Amino acid sequence: MLTLVSPPAVLPVTLAEAKAHLRVDFAEDDAAIEAYVRAAAERYDGRDGLLGRCLVSQTWEFTLDHFPLPAINLPLGPVQSVSSISYIGNDGMEHTLAPEAYSNGDGRIIPLSPWPDTMPTINAVRVLFTAGFGDSAEDVPATIRQVILTRACQLYDNRDSIADLPDGVDGYVRDHRTFVF
Repeated sequence: MLTLVSPPAVLPVTLAEAKAHLRVDFAEDDAAIEAYVRAAAERYDGRDGLLGRCLVSQTWEFTLDHFPLPAINLPLGPVQSVSSISYIGNDGMEHTLAPEAYSNGDGRIIPLSPWPDTMPTINAVRVLFTAGFGDSAEDVPATIRQVILTRACQLYDNRDSIADLPDGVDGYVRDHRTFVF
């Protein structure tokens, strides 16, 4: 199970960038343009996005019924950090692993000694992690930002007929797609 704990603080494209792309120099449509940028970003970002990865830094909780072997593969990237790994031990108490007990790289958490035993219960293991390209819009790759701008522009231009939107722009970011098995 994957749960969003802290959403991104900023969108991967700023309102100013979107307005410049749309060649809009008035404020009356700011709320609508920002909503279109948000909708376009949601199409690609996070657990439900087409890319299967996080764009701007956000915190997620990943729960498992037990520690998997040989490693925990986090389902979203790029992983910036693992804040904590907690588990319900055989004693029924919640424990937190020391950061020195595991290594983290490329979204894989590898134990440096055998994983501890967990109580046989649902969601016995909880991993809190931060994923995304960085804290600001500028940290997101240019191709992804351009596709979000293009999608937001399509939404703005077709606000009365969203069903007519072309999906061809999605292919432009296919190289950024992450697959989790």
